[in-house]
Amino acid sequence: MAYEHKAGYGAAFKNDKKVEDWHSDYRGKIMCHDNKLYYLDITVKTSKAGTKFFSVKIGNEVADQPNAPVHPSHQPAAKSVDEMADDLPF
Repeated sequence: MAYEHKAGYGAAFKNDKKVEDWHSDYRGKIMCHDNKLYYLDITVKTSKAGTKFFSVKIGNEVADQPNAPVHPSHQPAAKSVDEMADDLPF
């Protein structure tokens, strides 16, 4: 039986692909209350007082297409110059 996300819940697992210090320690997905699935990054940090805490970041919405990129920082391609010209108010 496949895991089904419920609104307000998510899951994160140890990031086995972490190679840089700035990569998150845990990665997963979370279903927000708008019923859309988003990427989730969790990093273990230490405060100035020495207390450990979790830093949580909700990333981009998960794309529905099966061939869509899975990296949360992927942005859609920029418009071409011709397409941008139509957006100018003058």
